[in-house]
Amino acid sequence: MSNLSWTKRVKHPSEVLKKGEKVKAIVLGIEPEQRRLSLGVKQLQPDAWETFFQTHRIGDVVHGKVLRLAQFGAFVEIAEGVEGLCHNSEATDANGTPVKLEAGQDHDFKIIKMNAEEKKVGLSVRAVGEEASRADVEAYKHPASSATTTLGDIINWKRAGNDQE
Repeated sequence: MSNLSWTKRVKHPSEVLKKGEKVKAIVLGIEPEQRRLSLGVKQLQPDAWETFFQTHRIGDVVHGKVLRLAQFGAFVEIAEGVEGLCHNSEATDANGTPVKLEAGQDHDFKIIKMNAEEKKVGLSVRAVGEEASRADVEAYKHPASSATTTLGDIINWKRAGNDQE
């Protein structure tokens, strides 16, 4: 059953396959003494976790749906079949105010930890807010518009007769 799907927790083969259905599979093992043949269906499909780790890095902001809550945090689906954990200490806004995560909610999360071997992804709501705050500060320091008006420009404008009120 563990070789039927990369992402679903299969309790019984009938959840994925139907009796008499033709499927492609890979031979994983042969045990002639026990007359056993081990087959794998999921090996013919890309591993969702592997794909996720190839396309994402620490610091990326991902959109996810809260699946379930635990005492220590929230498990979030960040890609089909890929879950990350947002620890309670990371579920705050940029000011440190706790953000209430509830099952079914969508949120933006920043990836703060990744472990491909253990298939674990650490997420943070707080880091998304910190990034937004940093962007606001940078935008303030370096406005998008490069046009500036000087006191001399205003005086010349008034002298030209544009001070009609």
